[in-house]
Amino acid sequence: MPGLLDFAQMAQGLLGVQPVAAPFDFRKKGLNPIAETEGARGYGGGANPGLVVAMRSPSGQVKTIVNSQTALSVTGACHCNNIQYSQADDTYVFSDLDHVMVAKVKRSDGSTVWTLNDTSSSKNITGVTWTGGEHGLHLIDLTHILIFNNNSSAGQNSNAIELQLDTTAKTATKIWTYNGGVANMIMGDVQRLPNGNTIVAYSTKGTLHEVNAAMTMLQTWKWQAGQTIGYIEKRATLYGPPPK
Repeated sequence: MPGLLDFAQMAQGLLGVQPVAAPFDFRKKGLNPIAETEGARGYGGGANPGLVVAMRSPSGQVKTIVNSQTALSVTGACHCNNIQYSQADDTYVFSDLDHVMVAKVKRSDGSTVWTLNDTSSSKNITGVTWTGGEHGLHLIDLTHILIFNNNSSAGQNSNAIELQLDTTAKTATKIWTYNGGVANMIMGDVQRLPNGNTIVAYSTKGTLHEVNAAMTMLQTWKWQAGQTIGYIEKRATLYGPPPK
Protein backbone atom coordinates (compact mmCIF):
# COMPACT_ATOMS: atom_id res chain seq x y z
CA MET A 1 0.00 0.00 0.00
CA PRO A 2 1.62 3.30 -1.03
CA GLY A 3 2.02 6.20 1.34
CA LEU A 4 1.52 6.16 5.09
CA LEU A 5 0.38 2.75 6.29
CA ASP A 6 -1.32 4.03 9.39
CA PHE A 7 -3.94 2.37 11.53
CA ALA A 8 -6.76 4.22 9.80
CA GLN A 9 -5.91 2.61 6.48
CA MET A 10 -5.39 -0.83 7.97
CA ALA A 11 -8.67 -0.66 9.84
CA GLN A 12 -10.60 0.38 6.76
CA GLY A 13 -8.92 -2.13 4.47
CA LEU A 14 -8.75 -5.16 6.74
CA LEU A 15 -11.61 -4.77 9.18
CA GLY A 16 -14.14 -2.83 7.14
CA VAL A 17 -14.60 -0.05 9.69
CA GLN A 18 -14.50 3.70 9.19
CA PRO A 19 -11.02 5.25 9.36
CA VAL A 20 -10.02 7.12 12.50
CA ALA A 21 -8.90 10.74 12.51
CA ALA A 22 -5.29 9.82 13.25
CA PRO A 23 -3.37 6.57 13.57
CA PHE A 24 -3.43 4.54 16.76
CA ASP A 25 -0.27 2.82 17.92
CA PHE A 26 -1.07 -0.48 19.63
CA ARG A 27 2.27 -0.73 21.39
CA LYS A 28 2.84 -0.06 25.05
CA LYS A 29 3.20 3.64 25.65
CA GLY A 30 5.22 5.50 28.24
CA LEU A 31 8.71 4.43 27.14
CA ASN A 32 11.57 6.85 27.55
CA PRO A 33 12.16 8.40 24.11
CA ILE A 34 15.92 8.38 24.76
CA ALA A 35 16.12 4.78 23.51
CA GLU A 36 15.59 3.07 26.84
CA THR A 37 13.20 0.21 27.42
CA GLU A 38 11.39 -0.28 30.67
CA GLY A 39 9.41 -3.39 31.49
CA ALA A 40 8.20 -5.80 34.09
CA ARG A 41 9.91 -9.09 33.38
CA GLY A 42 8.09 -12.32 34.17
CA TYR A 43 6.73 -13.78 37.37
CA GLY A 44 9.38 -14.48 39.96
CA GLY A 45 9.38 -17.58 42.06
CA GLY A 46 10.27 -19.02 45.43
CA ALA A 47 10.29 -16.62 48.35
CA ASN A 48 10.25 -13.52 46.17
CA PRO A 49 7.53 -13.79 43.52
CA GLY A 50 7.39 -10.08 42.77
CA LEU A 51 8.09 -8.64 39.35
CA VAL A 52 11.24 -6.72 38.55
CA VAL A 53 11.06 -3.17 37.23
CA ALA A 54 14.16 -2.81 35.08
CA MET A 55 15.59 -0.71 32.27
CA ARG A 56 17.72 -1.76 29.32
CA SER A 57 20.23 0.57 27.71
CA PRO A 58 20.80 0.72 23.93
CA SER A 59 23.92 -1.43 24.45
CA GLY A 60 21.82 -4.17 26.03
CA GLN A 61 22.84 -3.66 29.66
CA VAL A 62 19.99 -4.31 32.09
CA LYS A 63 19.72 -2.46 35.38
CA THR A 64 17.21 -3.55 38.00
CA ILE A 65 15.36 -0.60 39.50
CA VAL A 66 13.22 -2.34 42.13
CA ASN A 67 11.22 -5.45 42.86
CA SER A 68 7.50 -4.67 42.80
CA GLN A 69 6.93 -6.39 46.16
CA THR A 70 9.46 -4.05 47.73
CA ALA A 71 7.99 -0.95 46.11
CA LEU A 72 4.48 -1.86 47.22
CA SER A 73 5.40 -3.41 50.60
CA VAL A 74 3.32 -6.49 49.76
CA THR A 75 3.67 -10.26 49.77
CA GLY A 76 2.55 -12.77 47.17
CA ALA A 77 2.78 -12.71 43.39
CA CYS A 78 2.50 -9.40 41.56
CA HIS A 79 0.99 -8.78 38.13
CA CYS A 80 2.55 -5.57 36.81
CA ASN A 81 0.54 -4.67 33.72
CA ASN A 82 1.50 -1.07 32.90
CA ILE A 83 4.55 1.10 33.42
CA GLN A 84 5.10 4.76 32.53
CA TYR A 85 8.19 6.96 32.64
CA SER A 86 7.86 10.48 34.07
CA GLN A 87 10.65 12.58 32.60
CA ALA A 88 9.70 15.61 34.70
CA ASP A 89 10.91 13.97 37.93
CA ASP A 90 12.81 10.93 36.55
CA THR A 91 10.47 8.33 38.03
CA TYR A 92 8.46 5.29 36.98
CA VAL A 93 4.78 4.76 37.73
CA PHE A 94 3.47 1.21 37.48
CA SER A 95 0.25 -0.71 38.09
CA ASP A 96 -0.02 -4.03 39.92
CA LEU A 97 -3.26 -5.80 39.04
CA ASP A 98 -3.06 -8.50 41.70
CA HIS A 99 -2.90 -6.01 44.57
CA VAL A 100 -5.02 -3.33 42.82
CA MET A 101 -2.38 -0.68 43.44
CA VAL A 102 -0.35 1.95 41.60
CA ALA A 103 3.11 3.08 42.71
CA LYS A 104 5.71 5.69 41.78
CA VAL A 105 9.40 4.83 42.26
CA LYS A 106 12.58 6.82 41.70
CA ARG A 107 14.60 5.75 38.71
CA SER A 108 17.83 6.56 40.52
CA ASP A 109 17.49 4.14 43.43
CA GLY A 110 14.08 2.42 43.18
CA SER A 111 12.74 4.00 46.36
CA THR A 112 8.98 4.44 46.59
CA VAL A 113 7.72 8.01 46.20
CA TRP A 114 4.03 7.24 46.68
CA THR A 115 1.38 4.58 46.30
CA LEU A 116 -2.31 4.74 45.41
CA ASN A 117 -5.14 2.49 46.61
CA ASP A 118 -2.95 1.18 49.40
CA THR A 119 -4.39 0.88 52.89
CA SER A 120 -1.24 0.13 54.85
CA SER A 121 1.83 1.95 53.50
CA SER A 122 2.99 5.25 54.97
CA LYS A 123 3.72 6.29 51.36
CA ASN A 124 0.06 6.00 50.37
CA ILE A 125 -1.81 8.98 48.98
CA THR A 126 -5.23 8.79 50.60
CA GLY A 127 -8.65 10.08 49.62
CA VAL A 128 -9.49 7.89 46.61
CA THR A 129 -9.90 4.13 46.36
CA TRP A 130 -11.20 1.78 43.68
CA THR A 131 -11.94 -1.93 43.29
CA GLY A 132 -11.81 -4.48 40.51
CA GLY A 133 -8.31 -3.86 39.15
CA GLU A 134 -6.72 -1.39 36.75
CA HIS A 135 -4.63 -1.49 33.57
CA GLY A 136 -3.82 1.56 31.44
CA LEU A 137 -2.28 4.68 32.99
CA HIS A 138 -1.63 8.13 31.56
CA LEU A 139 0.57 10.57 33.46
CA ILE A 140 -0.91 13.94 32.50
CA ASP A 141 1.54 15.84 34.70
CA LEU A 142 3.09 15.46 38.16
CA THR A 143 -0.22 16.01 39.93
CA HIS A 144 -2.74 14.43 37.54
CA ILE A 145 -3.08 10.79 36.51
CA LEU A 146 -5.64 8.94 34.39
CA ILE A 147 -6.42 5.31 35.29
CA PHE A 148 -8.44 2.68 33.45
CA ASN A 149 -10.36 0.99 36.26
CA ASN A 150 -11.64 -2.40 35.07
CA ASN A 151 -14.08 -2.46 37.99
CA SER A 152 -14.36 -6.20 37.47
CA SER A 153 -17.17 -6.94 39.90
CA ALA A 154 -20.08 -8.83 38.37
CA GLY A 155 -22.26 -6.57 36.28
CA GLN A 156 -20.15 -3.43 36.79
CA ASN A 157 -19.02 -1.19 33.92
CA SER A 158 -15.40 -0.15 33.61
CA ASN A 159 -14.44 3.47 34.36
CA ALA A 160 -11.83 5.98 33.28
CA ILE A 161 -10.91 8.07 36.31
CA GLU A 162 -8.71 11.14 36.70
CA LEU A 163 -7.07 11.85 40.03
CA GLN A 164 -5.56 15.12 41.22
CA LEU A 165 -2.71 14.48 43.64
CA ASP A 166 -1.50 16.66 46.47
CA THR A 167 1.83 14.98 47.12
CA THR A 168 2.66 17.28 50.04
CA ALA A 169 -0.53 16.54 51.97
CA LYS A 170 -0.59 12.98 50.56
CA THR A 171 -4.20 13.29 49.47
CA ALA A 172 -5.97 12.61 46.18
CA THR A 173 -9.23 13.88 44.70
CA LYS A 174 -11.19 12.19 41.95
CA ILE A 175 -11.94 15.07 39.57
CA TRP A 176 -13.27 13.23 36.50
CA THR A 177 -14.95 9.89 35.80
CA TYR A 178 -16.23 8.42 32.56
CA ASN A 179 -18.55 5.40 32.45
CA GLY A 180 -19.08 4.39 28.84
CA GLY A 181 -21.47 1.57 29.63
CA VAL A 182 -18.93 -1.13 28.78
CA ALA A 183 -17.66 -3.85 31.12
CA ASN A 184 -14.06 -4.66 30.14
CA MET A 185 -12.47 -7.14 32.54
CA ILE A 186 -9.07 -7.62 30.83
CA MET A 187 -6.69 -4.93 29.53
CA GLY A 188 -8.04 -1.43 28.87
CA ASP A 189 -6.32 1.92 28.38
CA VAL A 190 -6.77 5.69 28.58
CA GLN A 191 -5.12 8.69 26.94
CA ARG A 192 -5.67 12.44 27.44
CA LEU A 193 -5.29 14.25 24.13
CA PRO A 194 -3.72 17.72 23.72
CA ASN A 195 -7.18 19.23 23.04
CA GLY A 196 -8.46 17.97 26.42
CA ASN A 197 -10.49 15.06 25.05
CA THR A 198 -9.89 11.55 26.35
CA ILE A 199 -9.57 8.25 24.48
CA VAL A 200 -10.88 5.22 26.41
CA ALA A 201 -9.98 1.78 25.07
CA TYR A 202 -12.17 -1.17 26.03
CA SER A 203 -9.58 -3.60 24.77
CA THR A 204 -11.23 -7.00 24.87
CA LYS A 205 -14.52 -5.50 23.74
CA GLY A 206 -12.88 -4.07 20.61
CA THR A 207 -14.22 -0.57 21.32
CA LEU A 208 -12.72 2.92 21.54
CA HIS A 209 -14.53 6.03 22.82
CA GLU A 210 -13.39 9.63 22.44
CA VAL A 211 -15.08 11.88 25.01
CA ASN A 212 -14.75 15.50 26.03
CA ALA A 213 -14.34 17.03 29.47
CA ALA A 214 -18.11 17.01 29.94
CA MET A 215 -18.05 13.21 29.36
CA THR A 216 -19.92 13.57 26.07
CA MET A 217 -18.99 10.88 23.57
CA LEU A 218 -17.68 12.52 20.41
CA GLN A 219 -16.88 9.44 18.37
CA THR A 220 -16.52 5.71 18.77
CA TRP A 221 -14.82 2.90 16.90
CA LYS A 222 -15.95 -0.69 17.21
CA TRP A 223 -14.29 -3.77 15.80
CA GLN A 224 -16.08 -6.84 14.53
CA ALA A 225 -17.18 -9.39 17.13
CA GLY A 226 -14.18 -11.22 18.51
CA GLN A 227 -11.66 -8.55 17.43
CA THR A 228 -9.67 -7.22 20.38
CA ILE A 229 -6.95 -4.63 21.03
CA GLY A 230 -4.44 -3.93 23.79
CA TYR A 231 -2.79 -0.69 24.88
CA ILE A 232 -3.22 2.21 22.48
CA GLU A 233 -1.79 5.61 21.70
CA LYS A 234 -3.28 8.13 19.32
CA ARG A 235 -0.51 9.96 17.50
CA ALA A 236 -0.04 12.02 14.38
CA THR A 237 2.07 9.40 12.60
CA LEU A 238 3.35 5.90 13.19
CA TYR A 239 6.86 7.02 12.22
CA GLY A 240 9.47 8.66 14.43
CA PRO A 241 9.77 8.77 18.24
CA PRO A 242 6.69 8.55 20.47
CA PRO A 243 5.01 11.80 21.52
CA LYS A 244 6.38 13.47 24.64
